[in-house]
Amino acid sequence: MLSLRTRGFRLSLSQWMLVISLLTLLPFLGFAIYAGQRMIGERSAERDRYLLSVAQDRAAETQMVLQKAQAMLRVLTVSKPAQQGDVAGLHELAVAARPLHPDAADICLINTQGQVLFSTEQALGGELPLHPQSADALERLQKGEMVVSSLYLNERHKQHEVALSVPVQLGTLGMHELRLAIRSQTLSAHLAHTALSGELGTALMDGNGLLLARSSDAQRLVGRQASESVQALLKRPNGSVADTLDMQGREMRMSHVAVAGAPWHVVSGVPRSQLQEAERRTLLQLALLGAVCIALSIAFSLALGLYLGRQMRKVAAFHSTSPADLASESANFNVRELHVVAHALVNAAENERAASDQAARAQLDGLTGLARRPLFISSGQRIAAEALRRRHCMAALYIDLDGFKALNDSRGHAAGDAALVRVAALIKDCIRGDDCAGRLGGDEFGVFLSAPASALRHIAMAVSSRLVSRVGQLPDGLGCSIGIAVAEHPPFEIEALLADADGAMFKAKKAGKNRWSF
Repeated sequence: MLSLRTRGFRLSLSQWMLVISLLTLLPFLGFAIYAGQRMIGERSAERDRYLLSVAQDRAAETQMVLQKAQAMLRVLTVSKPAQQGDVAGLHELAVAARPLHPDAADICLINTQGQVLFSTEQALGGELPLHPQSADALERLQKGEMVVSSLYLNERHKQHEVALSVPVQLGTLGMHELRLAIRSQTLSAHLAHTALSGELGTALMDGNGLLLARSSDAQRLVGRQASESVQALLKRPNGSVADTLDMQGREMRMSHVAVAGAPWHVVSGVPRSQLQEAERRTLLQLALLGAVCIALSIAFSLALGLYLGRQMRKVAAFHSTSPADLASESANFNVRELHVVAHALVNAAENERAASDQAARAQLDGLTGLARRPLFISSGQRIAAEALRRRHCMAALYIDLDGFKALNDSRGHAAGDAALVRVAALIKDCIRGDDCAGRLGGDEFGVFLSAPASALRHIAMAVSSRLVSRVGQLPDGLGCSIGIAVAEHPPFEIEALLADADGAMFKAKKAGKNRWSF
């Protein structure tokens, strides 16, 4: 039997075939990993959509509470007692109207000095504390706008509240303010109105991350500032979803939605531990399924390896037979002759190599050998990723030849092409090994480079100065204008950086050409 000796152990041809068959499991393993990641990714996206839908629903509910409160206040402002300046009549009307809005804790009338003229919680004429407004709030009330207060503690009831204020013209008494207070507990009840799955919860915060209300354990943590990561989430676009830390230091997945008509945000979140447990269950299911598939694959591979080994041993028995004679005997076997297999593999490799070479040539400029724009942008993105990893900054150079059209017109395209080749060689000679250069079209070239922030501008200026000097020394009467754009902070947007360099290049041309400009 034909055998192969490798460093002290022998494998028969059938055993080698078994090894090759077992290697075919690798694509299935790769597919299983890909499918698992895809499934987890889809579930994560579905979870994020659910978080966002909960936040949107609670934001709409909160907006409705504010709209109802504003509508009640607006009705009071156009009532007959308000128009006649009848404070007592307006107090009586406010006391009667308050039960119609179950969310209203109190309705007050306040003058511009902050003096409370009445409160629906007390009889008219009782002593009431001052509630002055800020200058900005008074200015907005003068314009007829609704003002939403920040969270404050009601000293009488020892509960947190927010207030909505609208201007009211009391006959000849001038402009006053009608204020409707809503307790934090009331807002918390609206947040908890919908049953939430698992540990998912919602919270109401102002634009600075101050907690106004929460769906569970309503009074705890109200009035405290959210974590820095949650505050950062509130500054992101409306509807964003991100990983954060809550006030207790737990890792959370949160989304936020702005409340229309108020400087508030509804935040919905779920602990990462709950999500990780779901992911672990998914991975366990996939692992069990993968184990079954691998076991079946090994069994089939073993059977196939043994079968092919027997067939190959039969072919090996004809080792003294010429290829032509072996071909005539091939009808008795279920495998191809070895020389046919080898020939097919060689042809396939040659075809693949030819296709790869052709694809590579298609990415390069046929005249200068520099990268064309797609490959140049791709190389720039690679440099950007490496710069981000190494905490470097990026710069782009946009190079345009001065006098190239005149050279083409006077001496022909052949002379112009030769000049482009010389310029491309100069560019490759002037940049560093980690930089990339490309031809962007016509007589325009580009360069991407990265370096530490302290050295980047110096390197960009040095490269540009060398290029301007050396291009000017070519025997073609050419010069070049170079625009330099620097990105000192990530993310590095390659297309935008190149566009900025293009604008700087036009600045250099307007300044007299044959120079560089930032």
